[in-house]
Amino acid sequence: MTEEEKTREQETASAGQVGETETLRAIPDTDFMREQIKQRPVNRRRLLRRTLITVLLAVVFGVVATFTFILLEPALNRALNPETEPSPDPVVLVEPPAEEEVPPEALIREESEMLHEGEPTDVEEVLNRYTFDATDYSEMVQSMKETAVTASKSLVTITGLSSETGWSGDALLTSDTTSGLILSDNGYSLIILTDRESVRDAEQLRVTFSDGTVAEGAYLSGDESTSLAVITVPLNALTPEQRQNMPPATLGRSTVNTLIGQPVIAIGEPAGIAGSIMYGAVVTNARSLTFPDFNIQLLSTDIVSQANANGVLINLRGEVIGFCTPQLNRLSQEDAPLQLHYVGISAIRSLAEHLSNGRTRAFLGVYGTDVPAELRENEDIPQGAFVNRIELNSPAMTAGIQSGDIITKIDNTDIVNYTMLFQELLTHAPEDSVSVTLMRPSAEGFTEVTTDVILGTAEPEA
Repeated sequence: MTEEEKTREQETASAGQVGETETLRAIPDTDFMREQIKQRPVNRRRLLRRTLITVLLAVVFGVVATFTFILLEPALNRALNPETEPSPDPVVLVEPPAEEEVPPEALIREESEMLHEGEPTDVEEVLNRYTFDATDYSEMVQSMKETAVTASKSLVTITGLSSETGWSGDALLTSDTTSGLILSDNGYSLIILTDRESVRDAEQLRVTFSDGTVAEGAYLSGDESTSLAVITVPLNALTPEQRQNMPPATLGRSTVNTLIGQPVIAIGEPAGIAGSIMYGAVVTNARSLTFPDFNIQLLSTDIVSQANANGVLINLRGEVIGFCTPQLNRLSQEDAPLQLHYVGISAIRSLAEHLSNGRTRAFLGVYGTDVPAELRENEDIPQGAFVNRIELNSPAMTAGIQSGDIITKIDNTDIVNYTMLFQELLTHAPEDSVSVTLMRPSAEGFTEVTTDVILGTAEPEA
């Protein structure tokens, strides 16, 4: 081995020893870091408190979730299943039978029999025994007032609110007030008959009941020709206690022969002021108002009033026998000014029922009357609805119906008088196509003519 090789081997060995020494120096001494980990003691009181708080919060959350679900479930169910939402009960306004009308003399006889049981029942003899004085008159008036107050629970005051712009550009709130009659409760809303002119275009309807309760109303349906309309007040806006003071009105009959000369009571706004009461009698029921497709019987009273009077007419039993709106009273006073008139409740009962179910009256556009029985027999005139004249631009005019025609059939339904024509039209809806059969005067007598008519609407869109 040469000297160079020996020298190189020694240098390599020295370098290895230095590396081992540096490696030993790089390993730290960790003996001083050895520790013993001890388990933390359990605080049982704190653990119990946290457990109770958690359980309590869970109970509160469950109660809140349950009540929230109960409150929102009906709305969610209606939103998810609109087809399963129950519909309101149909409104049916039943007319009492004629035999329920008892003449006043029968009532007097019945009362006298109870007071003088076993004595002679002759009314004149009983009355002759008694001396009437001012006290009797006062008691009679007080009795009539009590009847009026009871019937007034079915009346409401309706205020139609609308906003307008004044001459200075400022917004003005205008109002129009009228009376309304509670007709029915369909299970969801109170149905109220009122004046169309006062509520049709109002932005808000505020209904004030006889006990002072105020609720928001909504327009349901109306009839432009007669100015009659129906609004609703949802039952969920009223408490059960409040609803007990809002009974639907008891409807009577306005077609009985004994009505003329009978005492009646006007309530609502007979003097043009809400809450006024006036007494009088029916003087005639021979007049009527004519409208397209039907006539309305009038009950004329001896009560003096202004043209803006409205409300209802009741008999001594508290039954509603007449209804009045400002427009109807103005039309009635054209022939008898300052006299308070009402449309007979029997004449508008079917129309009020129609509107109460949210329907719109189908419009034909004829003015007419019944064919008297004498003319049918003596002049050989067909039975039906006689047409006096035609409304301009009406469906009847478009279909070629003329004055002098006698309508005898609509589709397959026989029309025997003018009233039946109106009743048949109520079974149809606007835009329905119907076949009208009529008898038209000709040189040979009468010729049968059939024409198709597309019915219009008695309540045009606003």
